[in-house]
Amino acid sequence: MLLRTIEVSDADGQLLNAVVLCGFTATYIDRQFLVYSLNEKLGDNLIKIYLSPLKNEGSVLNLCNAPPEILTTATQVLKSIIHDACSTKAIQTESTYAVMDLGDKEIQSSVGTTPHCLKISEAWLRSLLSYHPSSSVDTSASPSMHNNFVAPSIPNDDSPSKTANYCASSQVHYMTTAPVLNKIEPLMYATGGASAVVSAPFIEPAAPAPSALTGNHLAKPLDQNISKKIETNLKSLIASVTNHKETLLAQYVELKDRQEKLEQRERLLLIRELALSKQEDELAMDIRSLQAAEQQINNLMRS
Repeated sequence: MLLRTIEVSDADGQLLNAVVLCGFTATYIDRQFLVYSLNEKLGDNLIKIYLSPLKNEGSVLNLCNAPPEILTTATQVLKSIIHDACSTKAIQTESTYAVMDLGDKEIQSSVGTTPHCLKISEAWLRSLLSYHPSSSVDTSASPSMHNNFVAPSIPNDDSPSKTANYCASSQVHYMTTAPVLNKIEPLMYATGGASAVVSAPFIEPAAPAPSALTGNHLAKPLDQNISKKIETNLKSLIASVTNHKETLLAQYVELKDRQEKLEQRERLLLIRELALSKQEDELAMDIRSLQAAEQQINNLMRS
C-alpha cells in the first residue's frame, strides 16, 4: 500500500510531514476537503487527524480556511465516508460525498491556515487510508486493506505550543471507541520535496472493524456519549430528587409531630382553664356565703 506524504506548515511556518488519508468533495455544499495525519497518537488507541478545506486551482490544491459551519458539515460527511470505509464491503453508500483522485494533484499549504482537529481510532484510520469507493472489493478478504498504518514521525522537538498553535481547538470529537490493536512497528522513509510517495511493508492484518459498524448505519459514539451523559445526569437528578423527597418527608413528619404536641398542649391548657374557671366560681360562692353570714352577725349585734 502506498502512502502519500505532503508538507504542511504550522502557525510558526515550520514544515511538518503529513500522510494524506483522503480527499473528498462534499456534494451538498460543493466544497473540497483534505484529511491528513501527523501521527499524533493519543490514549485509548486514538489518533489525531486534520480536516482542511481545499482551494482548487487546476492541478494545484491549496489548503485554506473555512467558516465553522462549513467544517461542521464536512465533519458529518467525513463520518459517512468512515462509515462506508469500515463497512463489510468498502463501497460508497452515501451520495453526500465524492472521493477525490489526488494522484495528479499537487497539494500546497501556507502559513495561516488552521485545520479542523478530530480524533478517531487507529483501526478506522487504516480503513479510511485504504478506502477506494470506485472498487467493490470486500475489505474483509483483502489483507492489504487492513495493513497497519504508520505515518511519518514528527520531530522530537515539537513542543506543545507548536501543536497547539497548529490546530484550532475543536469540540467535535467522535468515534472514540477502538478495538485492541497489534503493536505497530516504526516505518523508515524519506521525502524528497513538498510531497513524496513511500511504500509501507505488509504487516499482519489488524483486528476487524468494531461490531458497531455492522448493520445499515454507523454507530455514533458521539451520540452514545451524549446519551450516556444524559442518562448519568438523569440518574443523578433522580437521586437528588429522591433525597430531597426523603428530606421533605422527614421534615413533614417532624412538623406533624410538633403540631400534635402543640394540640395536646392546647388541650391541657383548656382543661386547666376550665379548672380555674370552676375554682373562681367556687370562690365567688364562698365570698357570697361569707358576706351573707357577716350581714347576719351585724344585724344581731345591732339588735
